[in-house]
Amino acid sequence: MRPVNLLPASDRRATASGARQGSAYILVGVLSVLLLAVAVYALTARSVNSNRNEAAEAQTKADLAEARATTLSSFANFSAIRATRESSVRALSQSRLDWERLMRELSRVIPSNVKVTEINAQAQPAAGSAAAPAAAAAAAAAGAAGAAGPTMKLSGCAPTQPDVAVTIVRLRQLHDVQDVKLGQSAGSDLAVGAEGGAPGAGAAASGCPGPRPRTTGFSFDITVSFVPPAATPTDPADRKVPATLGGGA
Repeated sequence: MRPVNLLPASDRRATASGARQGSAYILVGVLSVLLLAVAVYALTARSVNSNRNEAAEAQTKADLAEARATTLSSFANFSAIRATRESSVRALSQSRLDWERLMRELSRVIPSNVKVTEINAQAQPAAGSAAAPAAAAAAAAAGAAGAAGPTMKLSGCAPTQPDVAVTIVRLRQLHDVQDVKLGQSAGSDLAVGAEGGAPGAGAAASGCPGPRPRTTGFSFDITVSFVPPAATPTDPADRKVPATLGGGA
């Protein structure tokens, strides 16, 4: 005899009928996708937070470096000022004229019978001075590319023209001399003086006595050009001064 279930359909136990086959796999797939999305979100959020922390740390380091640079800027400015001053002092020391040495050498090379009445020396010749063209021409001939060295102009008187020539030759023996030029040598060794005057009165009035009584000598102007500082040899052996000019033996 076949059993019959007399319970209502709503109260009966559910049995697998096979009508919804595979629904469990779909649910598992949906849950897997959700789990993967949550994992990706967590990793992304972690990466973003890590990048933010690194950016904040880099900004902090940048702020510290900027503050340090600001603190050290004063030292950098001081270093630049120091370098500028050292360069200026070095340039001045290289372009200066050794006046003490020049005067000592002049006292040795000027002939005893020649009188110097005026000395005008300068480290750099002025553009409008009479010595500037001669110094510039000498510098160009020496290949100094327009650099003009110190110049000195001597005015004085000598008894005779040969004495003027001797003075020019001796001036060429000065240290670092590049050129010596005679500007003018005017005068006469003829007898002068007022009629009936005392012997030698004319020579005394002119201030430049000649080789004989009652005669006048020759007034001269000489320009001496020196080697520019950049062209001065640096080898001590090349800069040795003769003993006759106050140097060593």
